[in-house]
Amino acid sequence: ACRFEIRSNRGTDSEPCDIALVYGNAIRRTLLEEVPYVALSPDKADLGRGVTDVRANTSIFNDEFLRMRLALIPLSLAPGAAYRSAEGVFRWVDGIRPPACNLDVSANKRGITSVKVTGSALKADKDAVTIRPDPVTGDHVVFVKLTSGQRIACKGAVSMGVGLDDA
Repeated sequence: ACRFEIRSNRGTDSEPCDIALVYGNAIRRTLLEEVPYVALSPDKADLGRGVTDVRANTSIFNDEFLRMRLALIPLSLAPGAAYRSAEGVFRWVDGIRPPACNLDVSANKRGITSVKVTGSALKADKDAVTIRPDPVTGDHVVFVKLTSGQRIACKGAVSMGVGLDDA
């Protein structure tokens, strides 16, 4: 038997339940095959294909590291923003182009020695994608830490898929 804990994002209620291993595996496979996710792609190429472009970087981190860190920031898909086509592929509603997310942060303010850049600094240009804090702690994921005089600016198109796409 495996143990699941069912949590609600409406409160702190959680309810542990024991289920047979076969049912737990069925739930896992359903999540991998049927539930869409959105993320910023760590690839560097044309922005129209869902990739991330580092436009300014005076931090100690190289561009590749920043792209990989951006891909790890959890994004949420708004209800009704996507649908599953007859071919079984998830598509944006009304054929809209994928939303873009922008990040532009600098640590140039007087008296500031360092700035923690979190997922809350990432701004989506459409309501189809949101950046939410951790439901348990209420904190956003720390992306990088900048020291005085450092700046990063990135833009990334959001790609959509299912868990098996990255498996």
